[in-house]
Amino acid sequence: MRVYHNRNDSDIFSAFAARVLITLILELSWGILLFGLRGTAQKNIIGKVNLVTQIILNLGLCYGTLYVGPMWGGFLYIALEVLVFAVEAFVYNRYLPWPEGKKPHPILYALTANLFSFGVGLALNTYCTNTQIRLIGLICLVLWYAGPWLCRKLRSQVQNAQ
Repeated sequence: MRVYHNRNDSDIFSAFAARVLITLILELSWGILLFGLRGTAQKNIIGKVNLVTQIILNLGLCYGTLYVGPMWGGFLYIALEVLVFAVEAFVYNRYLPWPEGKKPHPILYALTANLFSFGVGLALNTYCTNTQIRLIGLICLVLWYAGPWLCRKLRSQVQNAQ
């Protein structure tokens, strides 16, 4: 019996990149909308820390499940997510500049943003194929850049209509 696989490295890399992109956009949006983290320095720190932690998380899951198997992979996933939260909470607590006039909650931000992205990621991995996840990543990227422009355009049209 011969066994063939139809997955190549570009499939794995593009699905990985889509997952990282979706997580970055989710956690940045969470910070902007709920915690007022709109500054360039804030977005840079959140983006860089998430990029590093997502690479570690995804590599750990990819290689870890090969060695521990799918059953223990769930435990590995939770352990790595706790590690990601701990790293992000430490860095945000120490280095994230908080908006003036707002009470700082960097650990709460790290916890809620990670729970939110974990839940979305779990749903995507449960109900979507890698191709669908790549498409969702592309849509998120387009909305990330086009969203503010569309909001300004709609707001100006509403103001002109009044």
